[in-house]
Amino acid sequence: MQQKLYFENSRGDKLSGILSGDFISAIILCHGSASSKESSTYVRLENELNKHDVATFRFDFYGHGESEGKYEDITVSEMVDDILHARALLEKKGYSSIGLFGSSMAGQACEIAATSGKFYALVIRSGVSDYLNLIKSRISVSEWRAKGYASLGRGSPRLKYAFFEDLKQYSPDQIGAAISVPTLFVHGDADLEVPVGQSIRMTTLVPNSTLKIIKGADHRQTNHFDIMIDSVVRFILKNSERV
Repeated sequence: MQQKLYFENSRGDKLSGILSGDFISAIILCHGSASSKESSTYVRLENELNKHDVATFRFDFYGHGESEGKYEDITVSEMVDDILHARALLEKKGYSSIGLFGSSMAGQACEIAATSGKFYALVIRSGVSDYLNLIKSRISVSEWRAKGYASLGRGSPRLKYAFFEDLKQYSPDQIGAAISVPTLFVHGDADLEVPVGQSIRMTTLVPNSTLKIIKGADHRQTNHFDIMIDSVVRFILKNSERV
């Protein structure tokens, strides 16, 4: 069973997602920057998890894919709001056990959403857990403020300065300490986009967490994709309620 569904965030923007699997347990799959629900990672996880009686909901964040909005207007708070509305949709559909998976840009948003305690497990793959420090190490914040927009990576779409302002309310230390669910961090030690140190540090902050470092793997685990998928699926199956 695969359904394309539409739902709204708090502002009434229409978001698009694909629900696959009619089981008790489900996991929400959250993509990274300038990506979408159609990325090979989420399609592959859908296939693998459905085989083991775990439903998946891969959706497009605000300003991405088939969802409404402009990429430049997104913030971490907006992403958190999208995630929680995706969860509400699954609850209305009758799913009683819901987990959360996030890649790259979605890392910090998924961690914040997980502090609600409403998810049975959290998986962060190559995730940004401390955006403030990552940004400060790469670009001039004063120039960003003056121009009103900036790109956080080579070839990345621009973001409004509101993205940075929004981040100031979040503390990785406080977020990590507030996550009580089983958590897995998967990261390559050759990641040049998001330093593996971000996941290493979060593992020291999240009480019930595990770290899987994939030696030689880049940000997308290009040559280590199967290892990443296997690690994620095993963790989800270990912690999910299935029929």
